[in-house]
Amino acid sequence: MLYVLMEFCSEGPLTKFIRDNTDIAKRDKWIVDLARGLQHIHSVLVIHRDIKPDNLLIAGDSSGQQTIKYIDFGLAVELNDRESTIGNGKKVGTPTYMSPEVDARQSYAFP
Repeated sequence: MLYVLMEFCSEGPLTKFIRDNTDIAKRDKWIVDLARGLQHIHSVLVIHRDIKPDNLLIAGDSSGQQTIKYIDFGLAVELNDRESTIGNGKKVGTPTYMSPEVDARQSYAFP
């Protein structure tokens, strides 16, 4: 049996903050967090395939700092190497947030 510990993200999903007109400095930090998180996910050869505001949680620490966390890797795939491609003709993910490659049913890989 596999057990996964997940950090409690007390602030909730990013969706909530998008509606609340959060200040520009916070949004800038979140963009950096998102880029660093995606860089890490890709560095271990994983493609998430369902990145959307509801799958991004905000964790707050005791000092008030907030960090974005990726969740829901249920549709994620792990590639064998950077040259691997995925392209089985199926559309996977939330249509509104789907990548152009998936929408066009093309293969996709890391650049």
